[in-house]
Amino acid sequence: MAFAGLVLVFAGLVFWVVSRWIAGGESHSFTPGAVAPTYVEVTAGHTYSLAVPGGALTVAGQGRQLKSVQCTANQQDQAPAPLQLALESDTSKATDRIATFVAQDTGLIHVACPGLTHVFVDNADGRADDPSGRWLVLASIALAVGIPLTLSVLRRPGRFGRPLPVPADAD
Repeated sequence: MAFAGLVLVFAGLVFWVVSRWIAGGESHSFTPGAVAPTYVEVTAGHTYSLAVPGGALTVAGQGRQLKSVQCTANQQDQAPAPLQLALESDTSKATDRIATFVAQDTGLIHVACPGLTHVFVDNADGRADDPSGRWLVLASIALAVGIPLTLSVLRRPGRFGRPLPVPADAD
């Protein structure tokens, strides 16, 4: 059991390293240090989420309320037009999302919100999912099973060469 535990702990640590390595190349609002893509692909009539790292807390940290956020969208070589947003509440529990919008046209658009430097459309068409998250889940499972199995050797009776205790009523 202890050997299986050690194998799982080692695998969990490897999975965790892989998740961190992959996360460095992802471009999502929840990825530390990520830079929002300049243009994202959208389809007319679909609903998309606008997100900034830190979400409502980031906006509040600037001394603003979410209802004051205004954004524009434009396709390449076009003038920016106001984006109709359904804003989250200031007390939203959403980690990064600040609003949703329905795309008016199909194509590549640039979304800008004055005062917010990194605006992501995390669910834009063709965006990669979160593979680092899967590796992190695998690491968590391997460690959650492997650590107790590894430590189970400490609870084995008779370890370290000591004899097992004999019950008093054993005759």
